[in-house]
Amino acid sequence: MSRAGIARGEGAALLLRVFKPGARPAETHGHLLTPAGDEPESRAAVDQFEEVFPLCRDKAERARFIDLLPTAREPGSRLRVCIAVRAGFYARCGEHAELANALSRAGLLVGQMNADELREAVVRPAQAVGLSGTVADRDGRRGGLNRPGVLPMLSHALLETWRRRKVRGSRSPASPGPPTPTPSRSAGCCSSPAASAT
Repeated sequence: MSRAGIARGEGAALLLRVFKPGARPAETHGHLLTPAGDEPESRAAVDQFEEVFPLCRDKAERARFIDLLPTAREPGSRLRVCIAVRAGFYARCGEHAELANALSRAGLLVGQMNADELREAVVRPAQAVGLSGTVADRDGRRGGLNRPGVLPMLSHALLETWRRRKVRGSRSPASPGPPTPTPSRSAGCCSSPAASAT
């Protein structure tokens, strides 16, 4: 799954890409990390980067994907990369020298969201597209959002709910994607030193 958009800042276009690695990250998303010469500057955010370890069982495929990330640090690169990775996977990131080097120089440890922050991160985008009474809103009132590691599970549950929703009485696979998450705190974010702050 990936999302892309173009933002404009100070007169220049900026291509924004957000994606999760999945089982075949280099094959599926490698082109997002190698912008074409005629594209505007690009920012790539790899959400739930830790997926690259349990989901991508092909070591060569995983290595190809991870090797693409440091290209954002090359002089003259028009690509900046930010990865969000759970702290429990830092040791796995350390298995790749260039990735470990980038993370050690530009890591940003972000603490766990409290229940109000997590609820806002889910409810506000849902409200922006006219949805109400979300799982997060109901679960938050019962105190279920305070458990460690709940965000990835909640994210998956909400994404599947969005994919399987019924629109006007019928499934609508061609309908627009899920609402874009509200910029907020994440479970952890690391980027190359050249990357913009998240």
